[in-house]
Amino acid sequence: MSSFDKNITQAFGKKGVLWLQKLPSLLGHLCQKWDLENLGPYPHLSWNYVGRALYHGRLVCLKVGIDRQQINDEYAALNHLRGDGTPEIYQCDLSIPAMLLEAAEPGTPLTEIYSRDESTVLRHYTSAIKRMRSAPPLTINHSFPHLRQWLIALHNVRSDRPEITNLIEQARQTASSLLSHPDKDRLLHGDLHLGNILLSHSDILVIDPKGIVGPEAFEVTCFNLLSDSDLSLPTAEAYRKAHERISQLASLLSLDRTTLAKWFFVRLVLALCWMIEDNGCYQRFLQLVRIIFPQHSSS
Repeated sequence: MSSFDKNITQAFGKKGVLWLQKLPSLLGHLCQKWDLENLGPYPHLSWNYVGRALYHGRLVCLKVGIDRQQINDEYAALNHLRGDGTPEIYQCDLSIPAMLLEAAEPGTPLTEIYSRDESTVLRHYTSAIKRMRSAPPLTINHSFPHLRQWLIALHNVRSDRPEITNLIEQARQTASSLLSHPDKDRLLHGDLHLGNILLSHSDILVIDPKGIVGPEAFEVTCFNLLSDSDLSLPTAEAYRKAHERISQLASLLSLDRTTLAKWFFVRLVLALCWMIEDNGCYQRFLQLVRIIFPQHSSS
């Protein structure tokens, strides 16, 4: 079983198994419907089928999902952020749900250059966030979920490990305190890690927005504070690197450094909770919390 199949079946159970069985015929239907040629999957699929194809001679990206709400939110987010650093939408059928998008090829995820050119990665990452600041203001009747809905996981997840229970409680209290202070809500990408920013022809393309509403500091917390190679460093050195990067991000984006660090802690514990909910492996997130926020994991 591929990692993609495993993700889908673990997260969606019998529904996921049936969806995977129907996927080949669904892809054939979309190729006929939208006149696509030479469709083939991208490597390393995670939660959606994503493939490259030719559409009237143009290279495009086909995205097909099992979670209709997630694709619907992404479509709405791309429409709202349209025009500056996000892919163009060529076709969409939310009943499937599927989208046909502009492809960024050649496109290099920022993860691939992080270890050798950190300053360039920071520049492009903060540029992506600054570009999203130019998006039009949200209307009163917008349909995007608020960050509070994501944070419900901090209330729902239970663990028989005292360390994890303690971290969840601290994250819950920290998030409640942060949200109690007035801060301008805006439309966030929601999953702006380095793999979702592609460097193409000296410019960037931001892909796979989740589309949530919340304070901008939360957006930044998807930045990969520690790379895989950083995790092999002595703990004190990895801690120093992570906190130095928090300081750089806060400075480049004119954000309060203390607030940003608190949101990083909340985000890591939230990711840990999601992995527990999906019966996934949460050890990496627990390791990151232990290294970056030892005051929380040891209390």
